[in-house]
Amino acid sequence: MAVTNPFTRHPHSAGESYFQHMRVAVGFARQTIGAGMCALVHAIFPMFHQTAASERIQCLAACIESGDRDAITIVKAARIPPNDNTAAAPTAGELDQRDSTVLTTP
Repeated sequence: MAVTNPFTRHPHSAGESYFQHMRVAVGFARQTIGAGMCALVHAIFPMFHQTAASERIQCLAACIESGDRDAITIVKAARIPPNDNTAAAPTAGELDQRDSTVLTTP
């Protein structure tokens, strides 16, 4: 009877080491917690984060469906191509919805 380690059984079934799997799981948790926080802020202040939570969730779903588990740790809304090519790049001081950072002037 083979003895299996409960800490490595599942990660190995996903083709990862314990620490590789931990990195992906922590990245997934960070992204979903971030999406939840955006949704909470949006619930109270509807003018903020109007699409941030849904974009993160769509990006996570795309990463999972494509099998690109490494991308989960660096998910950005820019991974989803826009529906049209008319979206302008944000200017300095505007919130960049693609990666949730505020752009600053050099």
